[in-house]
Amino acid sequence: MWEVWCWDGKYIKGKLVKKYKTKQSAFNYVEKNIEHKEIIKDKEVKDCFWIETEHHTVAVIEKKKPKK
Repeated sequence: MWEVWCWDGKYIKGKLVKKYKTKQSAFNYVEKNIEHKEIIKDKEVKDCFWIETEHHTVAVIEKKKPKK
């Protein structure tokens, strides 16, 4: 499950916006609905992407780990 989180004024992962089954669906949502300059892949965390504007991070897309 892929989750799109947005900045709530205090935390980057402050507001869960949408959940998707595929990564492409999450990226399509961001392209259409969140104003951004670039999408950056996290170098340390697998399946995590930062949504950046000119001045700061506004959202994150990440894959939720399944419960065991």
